[in-house]
Amino acid sequence: MRSINISPIRAVLQEMSDSTTDFIICSSERSMDGSTLPNVLWLQFADAADAEHPLAFSKEEAEKVVDFFRRVGHNKEVFVCCDAGESRSAAIAAALLLSDGQSDEGIWRSAEYHPNPLVFGIMCRALGVQMTEIDLVQRKKVNDRALCMAIVQKRLTMTGELISILGDSISTYEGYNPEDYSVFYTGEQCEKSGLRSVEDTWWFQVIHQLNGRLCANSSFSGCGVIDSGFGDLTAEKQARRLHTPEEDPEWIFIYLGTNDFARGVPVFKSRRDAYPMAYFFDNYQEMLMRLHGMYPNAYIFCGTIMRTTLRDRPDWTFPNAFGGTPLERYNEMIRRAAEWEKCILVDLEATGLRYETLDGVHPTAEGHKTIAQAWLQSIQELNKPASN
Repeated sequence: MRSINISPIRAVLQEMSDSTTDFIICSSERSMDGSTLPNVLWLQFADAADAEHPLAFSKEEAEKVVDFFRRVGHNKEVFVCCDAGESRSAAIAAALLLSDGQSDEGIWRSAEYHPNPLVFGIMCRALGVQMTEIDLVQRKKVNDRALCMAIVQKRLTMTGELISILGDSISTYEGYNPEDYSVFYTGEQCEKSGLRSVEDTWWFQVIHQLNGRLCANSSFSGCGVIDSGFGDLTAEKQARRLHTPEEDPEWIFIYLGTNDFARGVPVFKSRRDAYPMAYFFDNYQEMLMRLHGMYPNAYIFCGTIMRTTLRDRPDWTFPNAFGGTPLERYNEMIRRAAEWEKCILVDLEATGLRYETLDGVHPTAEGHKTIAQAWLQSIQELNKPASN
């Protein structure tokens, strides 16, 4: 196996005379000194994703790479370089790794690289590497997520982020939701739950710990991802009220799905289902698409649904399929929708934490602490370097 490296051109200009190393140089500029050396292949093409671009990567360039890489007397170490060392070079290097029997996973999982999909596809075909459109799309999703995570990791060190909350009764608190909303945590329920102030809610604790600021809380008691038919708001309508007249959110935290789980709404269309019918996954995905459209600069965090305990009832068992469908099926749909729409998954259920409730659903003050702990624990996990 050969050592295949990625680098900006400027970092290797002084090294190209080293005849023990091969260099594949990709640039929009004409060749420069050193390009005629036998261990250097200089290609002139643009970092274009459109095959119709006049300087787009072509089959002819790909064949030159193949011939150079497989030539008799090649060197064990190869540097693939482009102007920034991120896109064209990463795409060629990924294809070369696959053709050499190595994994390209490290490139796609790194936020440092953004492989050009056109270049990667053409190179795979020239090298005889089988790569379906589905395979390529999956790699692009992995790379998009790596970039998103890197941005989140950087912003976690900042302060003052404007954070909005999209949820159901669990996330309500009197005086903090729109006036026409149904609110669970009012005077009597707060007293029963042990909530002394808004500072005891899970979302206030999370925002405080992240040194953020509340933008808007569009949580409505009884809300589901799908309209129940009982007059409560749908998440899609709530999504329109996550801003103030002066400010838009920078982060949006979504904790929804408990009511859908309780009602047993269908999670995904099967061949036996007939229209018209509402599905949890489709509505959740549509909600995320609309949020991206309304708040294009916001990062959207999707929380999975947590299991619960019942206060003063240690013998109580959580009903894993209360409405007829297992809770995990709804969480699977949340994970899938977050991935498809390039949102940030906050896998609360994966923490293994269970929060204390009054009635199996609504958290006590202690339960709110647990939910906050799960959010913070999951978000901090995002701040760890990704493993290749």
